[in-house]
Amino acid sequence: MHRSFASPNVQSPANDQVAVLAAVATFGWQVRDRELGGCGSVPPMRFLVYGAGNIGSLYAARLAHSSQDVAILARGTRFEQIRRQGIELEDGVSGERTTMSLEVVAGLDPDDAYDVVLVILPK
Repeated sequence: MHRSFASPNVQSPANDQVAVLAAVATFGWQVRDRELGGCGSVPPMRFLVYGAGNIGSLYAARLAHSSQDVAILARGTRFEQIRRQGIELEDGVSGERTTMSLEVVAGLDPDDAYDVVLVILPK
């Protein structure tokens, strides 16, 4: 099934997946399913965000907020903090705060399966 959000720049299914990921993570957009002929949500994908700093936490929380199945890999005190408190996002315009609870893992097992792994590293 070919899925795309309405954009003239997106041509291939692979580009669609990257564009959908970016749109959902950044803006929480709904995506249009051409085969269904209407607006709907893409079925949840299983994401692993490898890196629980500011940017990794932002992407993990935004993906979780858009109903995606997300795990974030964290270690030490950050692991405990996310496990206990979740990830809190604050809207820069409205000041509204949202706390997202999501799966946090300290390591990977050989049997773990993810559709997308985001590796977030500092520059």
